[in-house]
Formats: sequence, C-alpha cells, structure tokens
Amino acid sequence: MREAEHEYAPKGLLYGIKLMNSWLYDAHPTAYLEYDAPLQNIKDGAKGRYFEELIEKYLLNNKHASVLILKPKKGMLKEKENALKERLQKIKESMTDEELERIIENTKNLLKRQETPDPREALETIPLLSISDIKREADVLPLVEKEVQGCKLLFHPVFTNKIAYTNFYFDMDKVEIELMPYASLLSTLLGKLSTENYSYEELAKEIDINIGGIKYYPQIIEKINNIDEFKPIFVIESKALMDKLPRMLELIGEVINRTKFDDKKKIKEIIQQTKSRLEMVIIEKGHSVASKRLTSYFSKAAKINETMNGLEFYKFIANLEKNFDNLYDDLVDKLYKVKDRIFNINNLLLSLTCEERDAKLYEDNIVYILKDLKKDKLEKTNLDVELSKDNEGLLTQANVQFVAKGYNYRKLGYEYNGTMQVLRTIISLDYLWNKVRVQGGAYGCFMNIERNGTLTFASYRDPNLKETIKAYDDTVKFIEGLEIDDREMTKYIIGTMSKLDFPLNPFLKGRISDENYMRGITQEDIQKEREEVLDAKLEGIKSLKNVIEDVIKQEYICVLGNENRIKDNQDIFNKLVKVFE
Repeated sequence: MREAEHEYAPKGLLYGIKLMNSWLYDAHPTAYLEYDAPLQNIKDGAKGRYFEELIEKYLLNNKHASVLILKPKKGMLKEKENALKERLQKIKESMTDEELERIIENTKNLLKRQETPDPREALETIPLLSISDIKREADVLPLVEKEVQGCKLLFHPVFTNKIAYTNFYFDMDKVEIELMPYASLLSTLLGKLSTENYSYEELAKEIDINIGGIKYYPQIIEKINNIDEFKPIFVIESKALMDKLPRMLELIGEVINRTKFDDKKKIKEIIQQTKSRLEMVIIEKGHSVASKRLTSYFSKAAKINETMNGLEFYKFIANLEKNFDNLYDDLVDKLYKVKDRIFNINNLLLSLTCEERDAKLYEDNIVYILKDLKKDKLEKTNLDVELSKDNEGLLTQANVQFVAKGYNYRKLGYEYNGTMQVLRTIISLDYLWNKVRVQGGAYGCFMNIERNGTLTFASYRDPNLKETIKAYDDTVKFIEGLEIDDREMTKYIIGTMSKLDFPLNPFLKGRISDENYMRGITQEDIQKEREEVLDAKLEGIKSLKNVIEDVIKQEYICVLGNENRIKDNQDIFNKLVKVFE
C-alpha cells in the first residue's frame, strides 16, 4: 500500500478508478485510498476477537453454500463438435433458398465493412499529440557500482518512501543442463519448506509479518552484442520497510542456506500444486507457451529456458508427480546438489534500491546472506545444446489455437534498429488486428521484435490455423503496399513510445537497470533506439520488408491448440505432441 505498486500502470489513473468504488455509491471519494487508519483498526482488532468473529459469521455460521462438480469425459470435445455440426446442418436444411442467400449476402457485407478503413475525415477528428511533445532524451536510471564485503553491488539511489528493494542474482552457469529443471523446482520449493530453525508454518508467519514478499525464479540473460552469449541466473526479489531490512536479510539467508528437503508429503503437495498451476497457465497463456517453444527451435538460450519455464518444465513436473515415490530419493539428492552449486558467494551479484541515507543499514546486515554461502570455486558447465526445427503441433482439448511463427533475424545478417519497434506497432495494431482479430475472429494477434534478434508472430485464442499462418506470410505484401501520411506516422510513433516511456516505480527502476547492466545495454543504446523511433520515416519502415520476408521464409512454426484441428492440418508439422497426459 505504501509503495503504490502497480507495475507498469500509471498510479494516478488507478487512483482515479479507486475513487469510483466509493464515490459512485455516495461514500467519501478517498475511502479506498486510505490505509493507515484501516490497518491500525485491524491491528487493534487482532488483540481481541476481530478475526474470530469474522470467521464465525462468514464461514462457520454461514448457511449459504454451493457444490460444483467438474467431471471430465474423454472424447467430450469431439461429441460437442459433432453435435454442433448436426444442429447447424438441420438449421440449414430448414431454411429456404432466399434465407440462405440473405445470410451469404450479410456475410459479404460484414467482410466488406471489416476490410474498409474508417474515413479520413472521421479519423482526423481525434485529438493527436505531436512528436515535439515527446522529449528526445531518454531517462537515465540511477546506478552506482559498489563493492560490499567482496561482492559487487548495483545500488540505485531513488526515493522509495522508506522501503528497501533487494535483488540477488546468482549465476547458474555451474549447473549442468540436465539439472536446470531441478533449479526451477527449487525456486518453487524455497520458502514453503521447513528450515533448520523454523517449521514452514513459522517461516511463513515470519515472512508475512516482516517482509513485503520474496520471489524466487530462474531466468536467462542474453547479451545484446553476441546472440550466442547467454547465462542462466537464479533471481531472488524481496522488499521490506527499512526498519525490517535486517530481519528480511536474516530470513532470506535462513531460506537459501538452511532449507531442508526431508518433508516428503509437503514436497509432493507442492509438486501437485505446481502441475495444476502450470496446466492453467498453458491454457490461459497459450500464445506465450507456443512462442517460447517456437524460439527454442533456433535459440540455445530459449531451449534451456524451456527446461525451466516452458512446456518441457511442465513435462518434468508431470513425470515427477506421476512417479514421485520412485523418484523421491534421487530428487532430494539433486535438489541439494543444485542448491549448493547456485548459492555460492562467487556466483552472486547484489542489487539494492533505496535512498542514499539508508544504504549503510543494508551494507551492515548483508552478512546474514553472505556468511553461510558456499565459498569453493566451481568450474563452469557446458551449456551447448543441439537445436532442431521441430515445428510441433501441441495437442490439447481446447477449442482454439495459439499460432506462432518466427525466427532470429540477426542469424540472417540483420541488426536491430529502433525503427523495427514502429513496424511492430503498425503490424500488430493495424494489419494483424484487422486481419487475424477482426476478420479471423481471434482474441488477439501481435508481432514481437527483440534486440537479441528474436522476431515472432503469435495469435491468442484463435479459431483458425492455416489461415493465420497465411496472414503472417502476407505481412510482406502489406508492407510493400504501405502508404502512411504524416499524421498516421505520428500516431504510430506515439504508440511505439508507450512501450519505451511507461511509468516506473522504484522497484522497476532498479530491476530494469539491473537487467540492462547484465545484458550489456548502455545508455547510448537506449538513446539511439529512442531517436530511431522518433525519427522513423515510411522509407525506413518499408526497407524492413526484407527482414520480415527472410524470417518468414525460414518456416519455423509452433501451434498449441485443438487436437482435431491440428491433426486435420498435420501436413505442416514435423511432430505432434500431446500436452496433457
């Protein structure tokens, strides 16, 4: 509450929305902006029976209840599809020739309306900023390199309203490739198991009381100057009020240095929960799953990331859950091995975001983390992996597809340019929006272009498959015929700038600065990209046609979606993979 953490959203806008929650119902407008007094009331109430009375009233003595049973049935999707076809066929047979002709004509009119651009006169009534309203200088994120007790510290001196944001980056280049999934599982287990000095219930209570949250996760850092240079890292993010900072560091040290993996029942429960959560993510964010899988066909970094954060990791978890009793002893051995290889002082890069005057408190107490870390020097492991053009159809029972296509343009000899981001805006919000979303019926569709060379198309909850791939292929024709006046170009540039100029809270200022540092992105790179976006011209946009064309020609695709729909188009795939067993 104090930090007003809204990620990338402008907090002023969200405050305005919160006002409506009370204002619209004749309550005081700022009722949902206050937190000191309500929190104090809760603290005072906790001394009595405040929570007990809430539980008694709304849970124990609540006579209202409902029971919902979800009973899976194999082949249900096919049954529904056949029933729909039969119903539609009966409706068609009951219609006269005139009624059928009317439907055909209405469909033609709808397609014509979808393909017809809005009149210029109507578009020009919309107010528009000018390029001169946007400053040319990129913001500089504060970063001071320090050394604390032999470790490098990236310090970000910014106003944080008495909150400390700490990040710990442990290199994972000492962990063998086959152990990477165990490192990802380790990130899920940490903080949820007992340690040498706390049961997991006590640990959870101490964390909730003293810390604003701890996150553990693996990540791949790719250098921008060399597409083959990357390293996996293990990230720990945490935050706390300044007076709780020593306690936060003490608890993190306890977790990473003294977690025990002897609670077989608890570990199994966490693995089962993780499997369930991953299954929901696969269905809800299928475009991300398909894009990650696609990128793993041509990127070594992405292939390793698949084992920690992608479909490959889900397969690993599903196998553990299925064969848990047989694999448990080996699992524990590997978790300890991975933990010892990661949490080594020689792997550590520190990061702190707070006000200058508070930094010393961190420096005086970081010993809670450092004192028990491993100190031995380990050899880097070989992170080389073989790549293959798998072009998979990922089979599920969903009614829709997530269609991805792409490649790495830097492997084809092209280099990154800020103008590419303007092209991304045009393709995503104009061409693909109309072609795949409006006309094709998908919930969404976009093109992504990254500094590391990755260029991907992806659709979201898409009823089509081959039609969407053809739309991607026709992007080249769209660029060839592109005609944009100055007003339209200004709109596209301003739309692109929203990706570069978004609100940064103190945490994000530190986190993004850290990532730029690790990837080798300099202030000069950031300024160059900004100027290339602001100075984008139609000729420069159209000159990128060859980049898109050459990427598309590589014919790398991945589709996650309906099993029957993918099998009906299996000629375009090299492999068909059943996602859920």
